[in-house]
Amino acid sequence: ITMLPIISRFFNTTVDDLLGVNKSREEKQINEYLELYDEMKLKDLTLTFNKFQEAVKEFPNDFRILIRYMELLYDVKGFGQGKYKDISKEIASIYEKIQNHCTDDNIRIRSKVIMISHLLTLYQCVPNEEGKYRVYKEYLNHAEEIVSTLPSINDTKELMLMSLAFD
Repeated sequence: ITMLPIISRFFNTTVDDLLGVNKSREEKQINEYLELYDEMKLKDLTLTFNKFQEAVKEFPNDFRILIRYMELLYDVKGFGQGKYKDISKEIASIYEKIQNHCTDDNIRIRSKVIMISHLLTLYQCVPNEEGKYRVYKEYLNHAEEIVSTLPSINDTKELMLMSLAFD
């Protein structure tokens, strides 16, 4: 135990971090954000979105926070006129981060569904520089690529539950 301060200085961290004290505080804070999301999403989308912007700054590598923020970005895309391209880039960035680093299949699949929905929205109605709407075939192609990576309906929990109900 007397070596802990020396070890913490060597790794440029605190003794609390070495002992995991801050981890439980972080987990508590993350859970508070997740509860807020569940309680507020349908009541006040703007407030929830603003709180989750804070959450992402505070916990940029927590995939539970990121997937909810990605969903909020998709839901609020119409809020800021002229910010659609920035929001689109942010959705794509979160999607890539989740696909490349997250090991939770539920979060990975949910991010694919959000990304597909986003790409289909882009495919249908993104204004060009003159404010006219054009169809962008590459968005549809990208959505089709992601769809091909999703599990089939035969591999779903819901189908298995239905099978159990009939036995």
